[in-house]
Amino acid sequence: MSFAIKLFKYCNKGLITSIANRCLSTINTSSLPSQAPLLSHSLLNHWIYQCPNPIGHPIKIINEIQLPNELIWKPSLIEPDLNINEIEDPLNVNNHEKNAARLIVIRRKKMKKHKLKKLRKKLKYERAKIRQRRELKKEKEFQGRLIAQYKKAESFSAEEYVAEKLKEYTKEPPIPFYLTDKYKELMRRKRLRLDVNPKV
Repeated sequence: MSFAIKLFKYCNKGLITSIANRCLSTINTSSLPSQAPLLSHSLLNHWIYQCPNPIGHPIKIINEIQLPNELIWKPSLIEPDLNINEIEDPLNVNNHEKNAARLIVIRRKKMKKHKLKKLRKKLKYERAKIRQRRELKKEKEFQGRLIAQYKKAESFSAEEYVAEKLKEYTKEPPIPFYLTDKYKELMRRKRLRLDVNPKV
């Protein structure tokens, strides 16, 4: 007897005996309650039908929350309300006109700034020419003043300058106004309360 037959007999010993008893017996087995065959090893007999496990009720899971004061809080399992009224978008109901006035002001301000920058870039060399002409004009005026001072310094004579200063020192000083006859006449008319500035 081969090794395979021995292994098959060893694994299905209970199955063979049950089948033999069922076939050789004269008793009507249809009236007897059917029993599941005895299996010695279920993994080796995967081709034999096995009764599935009975279907049980679903497990009810309730979330439990541990509070800091060592208490357990179980939230109530309430189904959400499905009869909720739809919320309409207010923009679709009332179409109010909106004017972005401030955005237009900002845009105009930016455009003015951009145009000014563009104009400066365009008139860069023309303004440089105007600036250069202005500087040349100022330089010519300054050079003219320097030349006039140079000519005046060349025409300076020390003898004439000293003679002029001596003449000024020897000249009699002018009489003050409060010592003149005109001032005395005005004071006399004022004391007499006469018109100082008579009409001509």
